[in-house]
Amino acid sequence: MFETRILDIQGDHYMKFISIVLGLLVIISWLFVLREYQHGHEKTEKGKLVIIIACILTFIMTFINILD
Repeated sequence: MFETRILDIQGDHYMKFISIVLGLLVIISWLFVLREYQHGHEKTEKGKLVIIIACILTFIMTFINILD
């Protein structure tokens, strides 16, 4: 019983670490989206790809936080 408690604590820290890293990636990706809009490149392939990546990362972060 004691061993499983240690594993649960380590797993909890692992999920928090993943959430923090993913949160930073989401912030950075949305900053790239803002930059693309400022330069007027939102309708180019690069702009669309940046928006899709930001949306996917946001969805993954939301899904992980719902499970946590």
